[in-house]
Amino acid sequence: MRVMQHDIEVLKLPDLHHQIFLGGGAFRAVPPLRLSIMPVGLFTIVLALTLAACEKKEVASQGPPGPTGPPGPAGPPGGTVIRFVDGECHQTCTVACEANERILNTFAIGPGGTFIFEEENRATFLPQRQGASAKVVLACAQK
Repeated sequence: MRVMQHDIEVLKLPDLHHQIFLGGGAFRAVPPLRLSIMPVGLFTIVLALTLAACEKKEVASQGPPGPTGPPGPAGPPGGTVIRFVDGECHQTCTVACEANERILNTFAIGPGGTFIFEEENRATFLPQRQGASAKVVLACAQK
């Protein structure tokens, strides 16, 4: 009897061995696949033990809170304070932070434009279109 499986011709012989046709008249004998009950039983036992180890464990209830601890050390004095300055520019205008501050960043909301930094706390804004209103925002921080 000949059976075609995936373009490989298999001959089934009466002694339960198979021969695979390799082409050109060549055959190769292949022993039959035999499943042993031992590995299947071992797999079943390992699976059962694994699932048994996953049982839900009881968690102990939490007790009352303990006493309050001592206060921690004081933090460093002051922090960095960022102050925002905003305004509107219809034409070239100067924007500035306080004398003890520096410019961190500048923003132009609207048609936009260019900032020219004159000093670390002062900048000049040149709008992209003269006469158009642009909101200008400075972020200032202490030196």
